[in-house]
Amino acid sequence: MWTTVSMAGVNSGNFLNFKLGYKYDYNFESTTVIPEIGTFDIKSKISLINIKDADGFQELLLKIDNFQFNEASHPDVRGHDMDLTKWFSFEITNYGEILKVYFPTGEDDHVLTTKKGLASLLSAKLDIIEKVSDVTDKGKIYYAKETGHEGKQKLIPWLHDKAKMWGLHNSTYTVRKANGGLEFTKIRDGHPVGNAGGKCQKILQYNEALRIIQSVDVEEEFISPEAPSGFDPQEGMRKVKGTVIKNIVFPEMTARSHGRLQYLSNQYDNVYTKSHIGLHTGSISVNKVGKSLLQMNLKEAWQYVKANVTCVKLKERTDEKIKASYCFKKIVQILRNLKTEDLNKIADFVFVNSKLRHMTAVDPAIVLDAFGVLDTNITQDILADKVILVPRPDPSLISRLLTHLVGSRKPPSQKIVKALEEIVYTKDVFQKELYKDDLYNRILLALGSIANKFSQSGQYERSLHMVSRVHNLLGIHDPWTYRQKRSLQTESEQTEADQWKVVLLEVLGNARVDVSYDYIVSHVNSTNSPWIKRAGLHALRKYHDRKVAGVMLNSALYDEDESVRYEALLQYQSHPKAELIFPAKSDSSNGSPNSLNPEQLGMEDITVHHRSRRSFSSDTTEYRLKSPTVEWRKMVGSTSIGASFGVTMANLMDLIEGI
Repeated sequence: MWTTVSMAGVNSGNFLNFKLGYKYDYNFESTTVIPEIGTFDIKSKISLINIKDADGFQELLLKIDNFQFNEASHPDVRGHDMDLTKWFSFEITNYGEILKVYFPTGEDDHVLTTKKGLASLLSAKLDIIEKVSDVTDKGKIYYAKETGHEGKQKLIPWLHDKAKMWGLHNSTYTVRKANGGLEFTKIRDGHPVGNAGGKCQKILQYNEALRIIQSVDVEEEFISPEAPSGFDPQEGMRKVKGTVIKNIVFPEMTARSHGRLQYLSNQYDNVYTKSHIGLHTGSISVNKVGKSLLQMNLKEAWQYVKANVTCVKLKERTDEKIKASYCFKKIVQILRNLKTEDLNKIADFVFVNSKLRHMTAVDPAIVLDAFGVLDTNITQDILADKVILVPRPDPSLISRLLTHLVGSRKPPSQKIVKALEEIVYTKDVFQKELYKDDLYNRILLALGSIANKFSQSGQYERSLHMVSRVHNLLGIHDPWTYRQKRSLQTESEQTEADQWKVVLLEVLGNARVDVSYDYIVSHVNSTNSPWIKRAGLHALRKYHDRKVAGVMLNSALYDEDESVRYEALLQYQSHPKAELIFPAKSDSSNGSPNSLNPEQLGMEDITVHHRSRRSFSSDTTEYRLKSPTVEWRKMVGSTSIGASFGVTMANLMDLIEGI
């Protein structure tokens, strides 16, 4: 009986029918839980007023009478500063499809998204109930293909992959008789975010007497995306097995939300006339939400920065990393919206005026990180002036700045590069503090990475100029000259010379410019120091061609030093061309033929066993007690998040005893 009665309304295409000129009051409440961040509550009272009846649709004016957004732990703190009083209306068909929305040109994205979200609670596909596909104990089931706002799509039970490109998705509707009308339960198939998990369910209670949606319950869950099919976390790593220490994995990111829209009452209201002047016509869907600009003067911004720096320090101290990150993002947000003049003044307060910094207890490292995240030429020029080119530069801040320059995807500003080069090549200009410990070497290594960024961005001449200066410092390895110098050096002088060349080789490895290849390979020469040879092999890791893989394989098999052979083995087994070069090499050392597979070599396979005739000519007997050749591997990340990196450690220490 209920099906027959309901079908009459369905066939007439006249499900929803708000009375013209009447105001319908609704109450909306929702709770969103984001683990490790907080619980957020929304309480709002809204009104829907029918301002236009047309053929097949009505235009409803949305008025937000009250809107509260708070974190549950701080219910008395105002959670937003949005102006929700401006015009917003939408066209909705008699069966729940939202056609168009109208709003002022230039409306704030967050305001617009909030209003679209409230209006979309009513959206549904109620027009195809007669096309029932299945009948169960829970009710009658039909399928719909939707665009996210229940648009004009035909009934297709299953969605083809090509349709996903257009933002289409499948939904399953279950309809059953409820008190005073019908209950529609919509479950969306899949998730709009690729590889993500979760669910989206909407329950709409339709009142047949009032011919409106009486209530809407929405349950939504988001689970962070997992790796796409075919993802290989071991790509580019060695193929051999190692003793795996417990992996470190990132926690799963989730969010759960429940919201309810409840009808309260209706009454006749004033007749509203829409002015088309200054109104923009759009869709109910939300494509991209821009960031709201916090307009503050310098004094307000400085207070805001100080408060959030304190928040970051306190939360890190109590190991509340996520909340500390939230406060840090607030610092970045306010700095992003300041004028260049105000940014300079903030930098003066923090980096230059040490007296003011100590009085306010502002940690300059946190503010420097915020400037580094902005990653613009303007902020980098400011950091060059306020951190590097100052009378008394702070080495710890410069070291921290290097991290941001290396981590950026684009080359830094010319001013900051020039300042770093001056530290390296004009030592008399800067204070001696910059050349203590390892800061000088860090700057050199960072310049190598920056040279690579110039090369990748098409500024090859600039990159070539930077590495040429390193070539002049390093030179081509000359075995005869090396032996001559080595014979005249003390042990400490040899160590210092080796360390300097190791740094220069790693600089060229970071730069990864083709013209550096001959310089690097020359230092892998068998006459060189093992430390330098290992650095040279490591510097070749990003040169992805067959010739380099051959150099690595040759060192892995034939170098006289075990630590060099092992380093070469590590680099070769992770080289992309390794499988294409000598997949099996025959070895006949010690008169015994042997077949070596480079993809399966371990430390025990590359150890050279020295043989000599027995003799009594020596007064002492030496023996070597080798350590266990165990490798430890630790992976950070997991296959489920689509990213991972790891560390390989090996014990190379031997004990030599004599009798």
